[in-house]
Amino acid sequence: MSINVTVHGSPVHIRRKKMLLVDYEEMKKSEVNRRRKLRIQQVRQQSKDIARKVRQEVKEEHKKQLKLLEEQMLARQNKRQAKKLLALQQKYHECLQEVGMGHALAALQ
Repeated sequence: MSINVTVHGSPVHIRRKKMLLVDYEEMKKSEVNRRRKLRIQQVRQQSKDIARKVRQEVKEEHKKQLKLLEEQMLARQNKRQAKKLLALQQKYHECLQEVGMGHALAALQ
């Protein structure tokens, strides 16, 4: 049994061209997917970096606020102690004057 087939052009070239188109489309899709995944990774990394930076800034601000509060409380405590010391010194001087007056009165009697 024989078949008469007439071929026009190069069958290898036609076939190769179709395969190239199919390969090109697949390569294009895989490249798009690769770039998409890469972009997603970049965005995730960028989000992590931004979140880390924000957390660090919050931590620093918290430390700054604590330090400021500590300084304010220390200043208040120092003021109270100075006030108390001044009151005690005044009371001491009053007592010394009373003792002196007592000695003076005793000497007169």
